[in-house]
Amino acid sequence: MQVGDSMNTRGFTVVELMLSVAVIALMAGISMPIYRTFQTRNEADIAAQMIAQALRIAEMQALLGRSGSGWGVYIETDAVTVFKGASYTERDTDFDNMQVLPGSVEISGDQEFIFPLGEVAPEAVGEVVITSMDQHTRSLVVNALGMVEY
Repeated sequence: MQVGDSMNTRGFTVVELMLSVAVIALMAGISMPIYRTFQTRNEADIAAQMIAQALRIAEMQALLGRSGSGWGVYIETDAVTVFKGASYTERDTDFDNMQVLPGSVEISGDQEFIFPLGEVAPEAVGEVVITSMDQHTRSLVVNALGMVEY
């Protein structure tokens, strides 16, 4: 054995390891704000889809005449409820179907949409605005034909 052979061992130096850790930390630091923005916008999109689905369910229940009554949707800051009845205050709570909305969104605009028995058109048109924490907005418009546009 020669004297120089013991120095030729393979591995990483401390400097190489520190550089690798620094690069990984830098990439994580850059990607976290991007991921958070994506997440809040995704939650606004999910809320919009949940509200649109509730509106379509109420519309179909009213059109089909389920339980011999009109159906409606009531939108709160943290939930959307499909209900049976002519209004949310006079509804039959046994038929309520409530879905919890993501907590990081703000809901504004119209709160209640009523679909009369046998009709696809709502009693009144309206708009719901969903705003994420990063101020990304989604609008849902219920038109006179009962179509939900978002």
